Amino acid sequence: MFQVSCSIKENKGYCTKRLLTVKQNDTNGQRSVTHFEFNAWDNTRNIPRSAKDYLDLIRSVDANLRESSNRGPVLVHCLDGAGKSALFCVVSILLEKMDIYQEVSVVNTIRKVKSRRKSAIPNKEQFEFCHECVLSCMKSFEYSKYANFTTSMSSAPDA
Repeated sequence: MFQVSCSIKENKGYCTKRLLTVKQNDTNGQRSVTHFEFNAWDNTRNIPRSAKDYLDLIRSVDANLRESSNRGPVLVHCLDGAGKSALFCVVSILLEKMDIYQEVSVVNTIRKVKSRRKSAIPNKEQFEFCHECVLSCMKSFEYSKYANFTTSMSSAPDA
């Protein structure tokens, strides 16, 4: 039916990036696909080991989409089609909404994803990890650009 070959493999520690070429046997057609494999998963807690690494993965996927001349859909997959891939989708949505609206609701985003995939974000650890990713992203903002942030998080009043 088809053949898959790997022409480039780049290991970034937390993820492996591969350039795969898919050729159909009965035609001359072929397509290149960039494949990212996230390697830094804590299997005991069922979450990534680091929010920074996970955010870097999402940024790498986004950058690959922007630079690719053959922009196709992004395929996010995992063993059960919900646990790890849903976490990727939720965090990606949260980052995109933060970039556009400068505010997000982790609960509402998870609720929306779970309405389509019931087993998405199956545990408290993944829910908390979504919050950790949002917080990590917020800490990376240049606060002077946003009127609702002070110039220093340490000078913010205690709630």
